[in-house]
Amino acid sequence: MGKEGLRIVNWAVWRPAAGLMRRLRFPAKMGLISLAFLLPMGWLLSGFLAGEMEDLHLVAQERHGVSYARGVYQLHGAADQWRHAARSEAMGRSAESVSEARKHFDAALAQLRQLHLQHATGWQLTKDWKALDDMVARSQSLSGASPARIYETMTALSRSVGALLGSVTDQSGLALDPEMATYYLMNAT
Repeated sequence: MGKEGLRIVNWAVWRPAAGLMRRLRFPAKMGLISLAFLLPMGWLLSGFLAGEMEDLHLVAQERHGVSYARGVYQLHGAADQWRHAARSEAMGRSAESVSEARKHFDAALAQLRQLHLQHATGWQLTKDWKALDDMVARSQSLSGASPARIYETMTALSRSVGALLGSVTDQSGLALDPEMATYYLMNAT
């Protein structure tokens, strides 16, 4: 070892540790050295596990988002059927029953409310749900309205369902997925 190496080894900062190592017996020295290596390893492991737990939380949020989005898509389809039936009836060519389409919509809405209670804890969807409820209330009072008014109101109902879907994908992490592969998968669907 050169002079520079000896100068570093003889620094005063090392004296307390060198004195402790001289006083300890061999098994205690090995235990202390092992502990000195295990502490950073434990810190790295805890950081890794914390990252994995965060990833698992994100995956759970995304799965809830996918489940919720399915319900929103079903509601959107039911709203379209209701719009078509109501407009056809107003134009005098009723191909399907408005009441049946409305029942189908109400069932889809009830199912979505259940999904909301199960999965949307912590998501900020209050504004979108209020807009949807307002549009449902407006759509219920269209009896005897003109086909143009029915179309306008029912299209606004579909748009409010679409706005709810957008908020769900944002709040659940589906829209901006941190994992590159699943981000592109979301864009493909």
